[in-house]
Parts: sequence; structure tokens; C-alpha cells
Amino acid sequence: MNAKIFLVFLLAFGGLGFASAACTDNWDCHFGEQCIRGECMAAGNECESNVDCQFWEECEFGHCMVAADYCENNDGCGGGFFCNSESHKCVLPCATDENCEYWEYCADRIPNNECLLKEGRCNRDSDCKSGEYCAEYHSCAPQCFSDVDCNEWEHCAFLPTHNECQLDEGRCERNYDCETGQYCNKNSRRCASQCYSDADCEDWEYCAMKITHNECWLNEGACHDSSDCELGEECTSHKCVETGAKEGEGEECTVDSQCEDWEYCSGEYRCVLREGRCDDDSDCESYETCDLAGHTCLLDSGMCADAGDCHEWESCIEHACVLQEGRCSIDSDCAENEQCSDAHECKKISAWNMQPAQEINAEVLEDDTILFATGAIAVILAGIILYFVTHKGHQEEAEKTRPQKKKKPKAKPKGK
Repeated sequence: MNAKIFLVFLLAFGGLGFASAACTDNWDCHFGEQCIRGECMAAGNECESNVDCQFWEECEFGHCMVAADYCENNDGCGGGFFCNSESHKCVLPCATDENCEYWEYCADRIPNNECLLKEGRCNRDSDCKSGEYCAEYHSCAPQCFSDVDCNEWEHCAFLPTHNECQLDEGRCERNYDCETGQYCNKNSRRCASQCYSDADCEDWEYCAMKITHNECWLNEGACHDSSDCELGEECTSHKCVETGAKEGEGEECTVDSQCEDWEYCSGEYRCVLREGRCDDDSDCESYETCDLAGHTCLLDSGMCADAGDCHEWESCIEHACVLQEGRCSIDSDCAENEQCSDAHECKKISAWNMQPAQEINAEVLEDDTILFATGAIAVILAGIILYFVTHKGHQEEAEKTRPQKKKKPKAKPKGK
């Protein structure tokens, strides 16, 4: 009899671990169990809070259970829906990227095509790389570690899951950061009241009627600061004048396709230059020029980043190709009595043919000697001929001027 009572007691309080029954509340369950989602379950040790579970789960009585509006697998869906492997949401299969969110693409999967995250995109922090978090517009952004890592109108906020740059009080990034009837001034990053006529703006501004709000815009050639001016200009008395260069701020963006080909959309939702690309010379090194045809930085003539950019007879010194000692590119690089050889070395000039003496070969020397000898003989012959012609002329002249002797009369023959 006592054994029967003990058996009933164990069954009543779940001591044998038999399968739990369906329930509507805890009173339907055995001792040590709770009614969780219509099923009696013993206390678990999987979790103490939701942090210990997957993002699509919540902690209940020590168990990680699928949270509302989420799914663990296709069994949790119905009506043609399936459980997306990344979002753990019940969704319909996609046919093209247009069926997905702008930060997703349609991936070919068996048995269902599903929308998956594009590279660098996210739905939550766990979708990003180490040191990044999921920022607005579903983009992974680098965490900050101090205010220096943020814009001047932001501060670094240390949150439980990550660090991120947040707006200072009274500052703004976009219009929705402001109250109704205000907009975010992109120059001051402060919320400003809308204008309704030019009288509501500064003297160098006019009231622009935009789709979402009215805003004071700069008159042509006017500026708030030098960032409003073109390259080679600075802002003086709210006018752009030629002096310094500007450091421009990229356009707002949410994806790379909203930027130029040589830019990408940063974690701050600004179009910024890709590595090695440029908009103007100020984006390049001092020894480079921005080639606007490809928006790439090219070396200026005679300049270098390292020795590989120079000729073998030059050295790269302070980013300029400089001739090595005793080397040359043209004759003017050498001394007066020297000439630049094909080996780009300064050689002394030969007296025969004004070529570097070291480069005269035997054939050239022989030809020069023959020419020299022939010329010398010709000069000597010409001298001899000149001598005889001159000497003969002198003799004839002397004969003319010499006194003539009287001729003796011939003797008459005797006896006549």
C-alpha cells in the first residue's frame, strides 16, 4: 500500500521524468516545471537572459526559445513562406534583387531563393566584422574609441554592445534629427528654422524652396567658409577669393552606387575617395598631379615616389629624380670640355672629332690621321707652288729694271 502511494506521489510531481503534458498554466504541470508556450517544461540552464541566446531567441525559464515574429526553420512558417537563414523571418522566395531590401540581393538557393546581405551590409552588429557595428542604413561602420574618431559635431558613445559616434546635443546629421519646421544646416550641423523669403536669410543667401523644406542657400560665389569655395580659393567676407585650397566634404549617400566611380560610401554616409583616386591636385601628393580623365594621381615630370620611378643614372631624393655624380642626361649636364655619352656618363672631348676621347676607336682614328696627312701635304704643295710663282715674278721684275749694256760694234774684216 505504501509503495502505491509513493508511486502516485512521484507521478504527481514528475519525479520519474515522464514526458510533460500540454498545459494552459503552471497548475497543469508537475512540481519543478512551468507551463511554457502550452508545454510543461523543467527549468533549464541554457540562459539567464536574452543576451545568452541567438538574436531570434529569448530566454524563458532557462531555455532559449524562438522569439515572436521569428523562426528557427521552415517548420515555423506556412502558406508558401520559408525561414530565411540570415534574418530568421518567415518570407516568400525572391526572384530578383528587386524582391529584396536595398541592402540585400537575391541568392540562388535550393529549395528556395532567398534575400541575403550584400557585402558590408547588416541587420545587426553580429553581421559585421570585429571592431565594427551595424549603423544606420544597414551599413557596417567602424567603432570609435574616443571623440577624435568622430566628426566635430559628434562624440564617442560607449554602449553595451559597441561604441559609436553619436550627435552632440543640438547638432544634426540629417533633417529628421530636427524638430518639425526645422532642417539640418549642413554648414553648422545645427537645426535651423525654415525660411519663407530671402529676408529670412543672410545677405549672402537666398531662400530655396525644396521638396521637404525651405532652406537658405548661398548666392553664386558666396560662402560660409573656405569649404564652400573652389580649389585655389578661400572664403573672405563671405566671398570666394583666390588664395588657398579647400578640403571638400562628400555628398550624402547610403550605397556606393550613389557616389562617383572613383568614390565609395563611407560608414559616415558620405562619398569619399577610393585609395589612389582624386578630384583635384590637393588630393594627391605634392609631387603628383590629378589626372581628371581617370581621377588618378600621376607623378609630375621628373618626380618620383621611389628610385624605381627614375632612370638608372638618377637617384630619387626628396621625391625628385636627381642625377648621380658624374652622370648626365644631356651634354649641358657636363663640364665645358666634356660630353654626355650613350652610357649617360660625362666624358672628355677628343681634339680630332669633338667626340669623347675614350670612345674613339681605331677605325675613326685612322680615318682622321689620313685626312690630316692629306691636308698637310696639300698645304705643303700649295706653299711650294706659291714660292716658285712668286720667285719667278720677282726675277722678271728685276730684269725689267736692270740697266741695259751697250753692244760692241762688230769688227770689220781686214783688207776690205
